[in-house]
Amino acid sequence: MRRMNWGPVRGRVRTLTTRARHLVVVAALLVSARCTVDDRVLEIDASGGSGGASGVGLDAPSDLRSEQRGGSGGEDASSDAAGGGGVGGNAGSGGGTAGGSAGTAGSGGGSGGTTGGTGGTGGGAGATGGTGGFGGIGSGGAAGGTGGNGAGGSGGADGGVEAGGAAGSGGGGGTAGSGSGGSSGKGGAGGSAGSAGRGGAGTGGVAGTGGVAGTGGVAGTGGGSGTGGTGGTGGSTVDADTDAPATPPVFIVGSFVKSTTTGTQSVPHALAQMPKAILFWTSGKTNETASTGSYFGLGVSDSTTSFSTSATARDGVTPSTSARRMAMNAITLVNYDQAVLAEADLSGSSSSAFTLNWTTNNAEPYVIHYLAIGGAQVSAKVVSWVAPASPGTRIVSDVGFLPEVVLHFYAGGAFTTAPPFATGNAVFGMGAMDKGGAQWAFMMGDTSNADPDVASRAQKTDSALYMTTDVPSLAISKEAAFMSMDSGGFTVNFTANSSSPNQSQIFSLALAGVKAKVGTFLKSTGAAPSSQSITSPGFRPSVLLLSSYQSAAQTGAVHIGHARHGLGATDGTHEGSSALAIADNVTPANVNGVDKVSKVFMKVDNTTMTIDAEADLTSFDSSGFTLSWTTNDAVATEICFVALGAP
Repeated sequence: MRRMNWGPVRGRVRTLTTRARHLVVVAALLVSARCTVDDRVLEIDASGGSGGASGVGLDAPSDLRSEQRGGSGGEDASSDAAGGGGVGGNAGSGGGTAGGSAGTAGSGGGSGGTTGGTGGTGGGAGATGGTGGFGGIGSGGAAGGTGGNGAGGSGGADGGVEAGGAAGSGGGGGTAGSGSGGSSGKGGAGGSAGSAGRGGAGTGGVAGTGGVAGTGGVAGTGGGSGTGGTGGTGGSTVDADTDAPATPPVFIVGSFVKSTTTGTQSVPHALAQMPKAILFWTSGKTNETASTGSYFGLGVSDSTTSFSTSATARDGVTPSTSARRMAMNAITLVNYDQAVLAEADLSGSSSSAFTLNWTTNNAEPYVIHYLAIGGAQVSAKVVSWVAPASPGTRIVSDVGFLPEVVLHFYAGGAFTTAPPFATGNAVFGMGAMDKGGAQWAFMMGDTSNADPDVASRAQKTDSALYMTTDVPSLAISKEAAFMSMDSGGFTVNFTANSSSPNQSQIFSLALAGVKAKVGTFLKSTGAAPSSQSITSPGFRPSVLLLSSYQSAAQTGAVHIGHARHGLGATDGTHEGSSALAIADNVTPANVNGVDKVSKVFMKVDNTTMTIDAEADLTSFDSSGFTLSWTTNDAVATEICFVALGAP
């Protein structure tokens, strides 16, 4: 028999085997490089495990939401599938690791490769091609392709918030295994887990073709083309630490009917969050018809601290009878005989209502207006302080933050007793100042036990507080101008005009976290309906507060005759306003007032209970607001405002 010369054949087999191994190494390097690039995009260092020995997937970075470790690749053919890679481990929900290493190629076993294990993709072990002759480079079960964890290398689980759960690619489809079909040799190095493929469905890799020769030549399918897991697509990385935007301030104006008994009263509001500050006011009326008498009251609360003041005068009597009161309550109403008519604490609040506790009450269902301010970024503080005995600066440092705007309230220069306290004379004053230095101040007063009645008013645009006296002589008792907003409060300067040594009681509401503008304008004199646009705020307000002493601009005099005041507000949808008038130099006393929920402002500057002018808000504009004067007179009344909006 002629002997076959096997030398050239063995040499050819060795050459092919060596080339196949080189190709596998090159493929693994390329896949690893791609993984690095993809990982930079995903911000995940999740390079796939290399084939061969049992690889361990890398942990997802600790700044992602999940931290799961990729499973180890199988050690040999007994791990998950004969010849397939070991389980790649579930991808961390935060963009977990790539599949684990492909695992050592399983030793040959029957037919070519089996399914590419449930995880890592490995260019699975080429099953032994049997004992027959040499097979070609029959891939015994190509590793699952670029799919993620799952059959044939399924993609990573859903990547969760940060990354798409980089699915471990199966060695870029992995070479079909360069195992020689003849010897029950290993089917070649398993394809490396390769780049962390995006969670798209990866094909399970080309089925390895069987050995060219030999009984083992039928190459096993390389793990059915396992679809990659439905992992989220990688790429768009979300910063888990991104802060939520600050909640803008919100404002609401409303009105309610006062309870007629003592005890709690729940007042619903549309702020949709807990109020940081509430301003209350009323003229003590039960409907929108102007009528005799007035029980004016104003209060403020920051939900912890509350102060209020009230001024009342009796109509139709001689001599005049009037009173004022200051209290540590959200609302106080004083009777003309100095007795408490009604008084309530703010006992609680929520995102849909606030609760008043009426400790004293009368049977009259007065309409009370309010302006509520809320928002996570809003700071509000009510503070009580006293004016200095002599001219000079006064620092109020217990606010606790740098205010954008401050509103001041007082009951006259001679009111020096700490609240709660009531005394004669109906006196009320308020002022405002913003961080830019704009300011205004107002005061009205009626002298009790006078015949004829003595009543006056004043309004200044160069002061934040202004108090005058008629008795025993006409004088400015206290005047203070804005100096600065400070890190813990504010500073005002009591000018040389402050002739009284009285340490007058004052309470203030300071606000931050809002945009604010304090200013004045002259009312339109056009026939009704008359539209008037005010652009001095310089931004679009969300709420507007209007105040006036109901006359033309004051020019140098200490004050002018009659105690009159209008106060109103709107949030663009709701309106509420009050007006009161006490006549000077008349007998008997002439006192009247009005409350409306249908107007933002009313002017009453007469003794006949006639409304001289009233307005609705037409719109909040990009640089201010527009009013519609539905009733109007020909006097250019000076009106003060406080406009508030989002920073």
